[in-house]
Amino acid sequence: MKNAELKKQRILDVALEEFAEKGLYGARINDLAEKAGVNKRLIYEHFNNKEELYSSVLTIVYERLAKFEDAAVSQNLSCEETIKNIIATYFNFFYENPCFIKLVMWENLNDAAYISKSQAISLKKNALDFAKDILIKGKNEGVFKETIDVDEVVMSINMLTFSYYSNTHTLTHILHRDFDTREAMEKRCAHVTAMIMDHILKK
Repeated sequence: MKNAELKKQRILDVALEEFAEKGLYGARINDLAEKAGVNKRLIYEHFNNKEELYSSVLTIVYERLAKFEDAAVSQNLSCEETIKNIIATYFNFFYENPCFIKLVMWENLNDAAYISKSQAISLKKNALDFAKDILIKGKNEGVFKETIDVDEVVMSINMLTFSYYSNTHTLTHILHRDFDTREAMEKRCAHVTAMIMDHILKK
């Protein structure tokens, strides 16, 4: 990579961490420049303003998720195993990418004001459409119940996987359990998978 590209990547790496920890309005360009080891003017050469930099960061984290999602659905598995794989993929991705959780939570606090300015919507829509297609295929093959609401099942998969991480810290204190370990995550993943499959599988 050329020096200019390396510096731009360094800016994005630091911005991702700063926005995840402080949100769009808490992060400061001066701090970003200092931590990235660049002049503030260089940031504005690559990005017109802080909002554009923030939108670029949203695109990056959703691109990372998209790669995990693509891997989850490209293994030529049965409909049942594909849905299980999708659930496991989300749990593992969120566990390994805590910045994603924080950025999405910040963006929800922003009333999703900037996600439409990134590529996140199209990236996520593709994955959701594929999950719907698998559920419809499973219904047609007689694997899944004909009565399931495909949109609601997809929503449940997304909400049940994401909410585990968005509430980990508060629940740790309230329930006096350590939810921030891989063992705890895998236990929750197994429970959510069992619930979803029990709901959709034809007996």
